[in-house]
Amino acid sequence: MDYIVNKLKSMYRTTIVLSIILIFVGIFLLIKPETTLHAISYIIGTGLIIWGLVPIVSFFTNKESQNYLELSFVVGIFTFLFGLVVIIDPELIGSIIPLLLGIWMIINGAIKLYYSFIINNKAFSIVPVVVSLIILLCGLVLVINPFDGAVVMTQLIGISFIVYSVLDLIECFSIHKSYNNIKTEEPSKENVKIIEAEYKEKKDKSKK
Repeated sequence: MDYIVNKLKSMYRTTIVLSIILIFVGIFLLIKPETTLHAISYIIGTGLIIWGLVPIVSFFTNKESQNYLELSFVVGIFTFLFGLVVIIDPELIGSIIPLLLGIWMIINGAIKLYYSFIINNKAFSIVPVVVSLIILLCGLVLVINPFDGAVVMTQLIGISFIVYSVLDLIECFSIHKSYNNIKTEEPSKENVKIIEAEYKEKKDKSKK
């Protein structure tokens, strides 16, 4: 029982801390989506530069490396340059990811729409057609204006973080309250000992 109690207390504290952090992150994503996308781009760009520098430095420090067309060296150069481009133009990453996602959504929506029409030949249902068209339209929006689409997606992620964290906190407080109610209803060890002592005393008197 003590093990479960300790686990509940630990989970209660951890949930509160993580939920509060996620709420602040969600609010920041909701209010400053462009700043978030730029920050992500800077992090990715820095990572690419470091990743590219490793084989470049290795190439020049290794005396046996004489071929400038060596694969690792060439990949390092391109990775380093791409990292610089991402840092110089941070909207690039914010545009590429939504663009790829938009293309995928268009393909996925078109396939689903095709199968919806096939199904409707046998049993008519408007829901699959509507859902497929919505997916197609969302994909087109991301392809036509990827960065603005990324901004909206970032805001939606922020809203999701906030909603999830609030629900998690409500559930956590509910569990904690239920546990406290059960705890107050349970007789304490001292009360149990007193009751047992009184019962034993009455039993001894009855025997006399």
